Amino acid sequence: MVIALIVGAGFTIVGTVGRLPGSGSGGGGKGGIGLSEMTSLRGMLNRGRTAEVFYVRGLPEQTYMRASTLARYVPNKGWERGSDPGGQPARGELPLQPGDRGEGKTTRINVEPRDWKSFWLPTYGAVRRIDTPDDDYRFDTKKGVIFTQREREPEPYEIDTVLSTPTKQALRLASGQKNLVDGEYYKFDGVEQEVIDLSNKIVEGATNDFDKAAKLSEFFNSPTSDFKYDLKTQGDVTKDALTDFVTRGKVGYCEQFASAMAVMARVVGLPSRVAIGFTAGVASADNSHRVISTDDAHAWVEIFFPNHGWMTFDPTPISDGRGVVPPYLRDTAPGAEEQPTADTQTESVAPSATGSAQPSASPDGQDDGQALQEAGPVGPQPWHLWALGVVLVLAFLLTLFLVLGLLGVISAGLVGVAWARKLLIPAAAGLWLIGVGLAAALLSWWLAVVLVIAGLVLTPVLVRAVRRHNRLHTVATLARASSAAWSELMAESIDRGAPVPAAETIRTAARRLAREHNLDDAGKDGLRVVIGAIERSWYSANPIADPALPGALAAVRQSLRQNAPLSLRARLFPKSVLKPTPAPVAETPEREAVPV
Repeated sequence: MVIALIVGAGFTIVGTVGRLPGSGSGGGGKGGIGLSEMTSLRGMLNRGRTAEVFYVRGLPEQTYMRASTLARYVPNKGWERGSDPGGQPARGELPLQPGDRGEGKTTRINVEPRDWKSFWLPTYGAVRRIDTPDDDYRFDTKKGVIFTQREREPEPYEIDTVLSTPTKQALRLASGQKNLVDGEYYKFDGVEQEVIDLSNKIVEGATNDFDKAAKLSEFFNSPTSDFKYDLKTQGDVTKDALTDFVTRGKVGYCEQFASAMAVMARVVGLPSRVAIGFTAGVASADNSHRVISTDDAHAWVEIFFPNHGWMTFDPTPISDGRGVVPPYLRDTAPGAEEQPTADTQTESVAPSATGSAQPSASPDGQDDGQALQEAGPVGPQPWHLWALGVVLVLAFLLTLFLVLGLLGVISAGLVGVAWARKLLIPAAAGLWLIGVGLAAALLSWWLAVVLVIAGLVLTPVLVRAVRRHNRLHTVATLARASSAAWSELMAESIDRGAPVPAAETIRTAARRLAREHNLDDAGKDGLRVVIGAIERSWYSANPIADPALPGALAAVRQSLRQNAPLSLRARLFPKSVLKPTPAPVAETPEREAVPV
């Protein structure tokens, strides 16, 4: 068994990792020997000869090629895949990964496998689409990998992906939404206290997750670091080996560096994982494509940032030019701007090269207000503009229909029916309120929320004000003035918590109104004029509007304001609008002839 493992690690086709384990760990699967991703990586680095594994066309800038990710840290053993891969068939459009907001310019990349046989189909950046003749691959959004259940030599394939990265300041401001990733990415059981203490000491003074991650990376690969890169490979990083590596030995290759930093990142509260794949390779002789070989096999660390996804941090101090430093980790002079590259969009928010969306590049020394602005989406989204346009058009058409119907310009139709007006008018008001909210959201969603809430709260007040205005206008014109005056007095009484039973006569209702609201003499005199006008409209053969009615109604309303003032709550939430109560109807009934 030992001889078989050694031979298998050294002489299998590049990338071979045995059979995809059903257990979800990096160990063997049912019915066969399975070699972990770390074993495969060591096999490529220890091959003794260089083999080309991929030709890549359309890659605008050097970046890492991810094949698989490891989520579970096992004490005394090392890193494993973690939970079983899941996902959906990897063909055509792919779902968004955690943190990816679906924005950014996509780049089409063609990948031609050469000497590659594996479960994994390597990709770049935030993959949005894959076109491949193979039909048995699946895409795991949580792990950010494309895989199959059996080893195979894939056909050439193409991916549409977003390669842009966020700014340093945007990552410093990232907060919230850490629950988008599994709790497995936080676990570091079995780590010795010496490593825990060292990790916390390294990040002392860091006030945000990005600075913590940057300090951990610098601990391993800064020019003043004592760590050295050596291709001489050893076994998995166990608990004792981890402690020895970070505190005493300080010599290893990418597996040791990535494993150590990922563990230490979890110690200080950063969700992390180890990524297995390749560096950017070298340009071909005719510069038509990039050549990825076994010399480019590599492991690095990915750390999750809310709203940005998994960001690349490579702690390995590679000195042969194969390493890639993301724009957010490049040193810039004080006050200097980060130079835009093919990996850094300058005018749009875009997903990162590790599978997420984030703001475009900007000066690193910008103030917090500008950085906060860049941390969110730039400009309105298409669905937002469409929704705003549709709502405003519907609101305008419905309002125009109501106005023309009420003015008699067009046939009244539904507008002439009371129950229809009760539905159509609130519908138009609601559409306008939604339109105002969507328009305000172009500036800020918080402003939109405030305006919508204010609109909902003020709607009863506005409805009451419109009704009062219409009734007083009717009284002033002396056309059906008595009915409008009585309706307004009943509404005033209901607003004050004293509804008048519908069974009462007009005179009985008037006495109740005067008694309940303590009307003064001027109010009582005005009320008598109103009652007289109503009775004349009921019983007079030729009723004539009383010119004194507008003044009488004003006197009653003035007396109500002085002797029964409305509370603030009653003003904001008038009961005549929210809980209307039937009142004695002041309309001319069908009556018998009245003797003269």
